[in-house]
Amino acid sequence: MTESGVGGAWVDRVRGWTAHHFSISDADADIPRLLRKIADAIDELGDVEVFDVAVSQQVEGPTFTSKATVYFSYRDEQDDEDESG
Repeated sequence: MTESGVGGAWVDRVRGWTAHHFSISDADADIPRLLRKIADAIDELGDVEVFDVAVSQQVEGPTFTSKATVYFSYRDEQDDEDESG
């Protein structure tokens, strides 16, 4: 076991993983509009597997900005990895 208490076997399993990401922000902090933009962008990507969508708000003085980051992989990249590994 490593110092962190987590076994090292997981490192070999995740070494070849690939995750792409993109972020979209909305200066008006309009969450519904931001989520629609994210949904449209995911549709434009085509055949992807979405791993996570993280939504946050940043406050700078009186200004609120919403931001969403999508983590994903292209399914054809997963197929290539399955065939080679």
